[in-house]
Amino acid sequence: MSYTTDKNLIQPIFFPVSLWKLALMSVCTVGLYQVYWFYGNWRLVKLRERRRLSAPWRSVLGVLFAYPLFRRISRAAGNPRGLACLAVLAFLLWVGLSLVAYAPLPWAVVSLASVIPLLPMQAVANSVNIRAVPGHISNSRIRGWNIVALVVGGPVALLNLLGFALHWAQA
Repeated sequence: MSYTTDKNLIQPIFFPVSLWKLALMSVCTVGLYQVYWFYGNWRLVKLRERRRLSAPWRSVLGVLFAYPLFRRISRAAGNPRGLACLAVLAFLLWVGLSLVAYAPLPWAVVSLASVIPLLPMQAVANSVNIRAVPGHISNSRIRGWNIVALVVGGPVALLNLLGFALHWAQA
């Protein structure tokens, strides 16, 4: 199930990232890392399936293309029935939590939890990657732009959470 690119490097099937890094980066970038996560997955799908699809557009329009990606991840794992339910549930929860971002403050802060439905899908994707390409890079280290996002976005995320907590304390 693994494949090679023009550089003859064995690529993972889906975007490889550790669960803790996905969660941390999603919260500290206020969800922007999720767009990057979708892009990484769609880019690998495009390469693997040799299809004409736009990974950037599918990433930005995640609400329209999340379920097809989740379905691909579930099918690649080999348990279509049980994981199909996981794909549907993850999609519905992700869309619902993502749309909360448009609610008035402080409720919009709840959208930081939109990463939670992505975690089981990433766990399945990681298991597919390990089975298909045992030596692939796991992408669990924080470096480069990740550090910038943590330094800039971390305090913003903490202030948002603090504001949400203070709102509840006053209510």
